[in-house]
Amino acid sequence: MARVGYTKVMSMFTNFLNKQAAKDEQDQELILKSPDLDAGFVMPTLEAGQLTGKFLIATPFMSDNRFQNAVIFICSHAGTGTIGVIVNHAIDNLDFTDVLRQFDLEPTDDTPDLTVIQGGPVEKTRGFVLHTNDLVLDSTQEIDHGLCLTSSLDMLKKMGLGEGPEKALMSLGFTGWDAGQLENELADNSWLIADYNADLLFEISCNHRWEAAMSGIGVRPSAMTGAVGRA
Repeated sequence: MARVGYTKVMSMFTNFLNKQAAKDEQDQELILKSPDLDAGFVMPTLEAGQLTGKFLIATPFMSDNRFQNAVIFICSHAGTGTIGVIVNHAIDNLDFTDVLRQFDLEPTDDTPDLTVIQGGPVEKTRGFVLHTNDLVLDSTQEIDHGLCLTSSLDMLKKMGLGEGPEKALMSLGFTGWDAGQLENELADNSWLIADYNADLLFEISCNHRWEAAMSGIGVRPSAMTGAVGRA
């Protein structure tokens, strides 16, 4: 599932880049210190589509271990492909204060206690903040439901000082599908679709989001069969 090679994923974004490139010159991106980073990455411009702002919920038939029991928030769904962020795979032994220190930023008494999530297999060392729209920076891109996506050091600084958005989720990496790929996976019963639920994203603990997402659409995983379809 979502096994798009790095080159193919980035080519999926080629028609997104011009708008974001000018913004990125003004706002330093969030990249954890690592020897395998691609400095040429430009954050894609998000587009609205049928699934934008919805959740994907992995079914028990998911064959890719990277996405087992995953809940993914869809940031962009367009004819050129789909971009999402896993919201329930916590990274062990890494918290938000660790991320701050990667950028030589010291936590304060007002620094939020955030779980850092592995957002997907693409650009796994690059930071993305999925957040409410009460704080918008130059590089911020609006999604839907009053939510935005930002990848900038300025956002990290503000969050460390307790001046960030009211609600935020910190992820490393994202998930990408080529045009038509996600639709094929839906037809294979790998995913269910659920409407946006703010509590699922920001209130329910990370480790319980998959069960809560399933329950929210009235599905008991133990009762599922190969005939599963879209919720």
